[in-house]
Amino acid sequence: MTQPQSIEFKLIAAVESERFEELPALLAEFSAHIAGMDVPPEKQVNDLMEWIHRSLATKRAHALDQFQLLSDSRPYSSPAADRKTWQVML
Repeated sequence: MTQPQSIEFKLIAAVESERFEELPALLAEFSAHIAGMDVPPEKQVNDLMEWIHRSLATKRAHALDQFQLLSDSRPYSSPAADRKTWQVML
């Protein structure tokens, strides 16, 4: 039973450290291992998937907030006769 735990730990570590490119392979490995079990631990699997979902949603919301702060930090100037409207005020 150490293999599924190590796969779980790899999944958790990848999410926590934001190594999202590793998730598809780790999820496929975890899914294959669970499918091969006689009696899969349904509650444990559901809890892990729910945690991953909540963590990714939180990280996505944080990234969107950071992007919004970045885009709000440099307002465009109002149109003027001697300036182009695309110039950014510094």
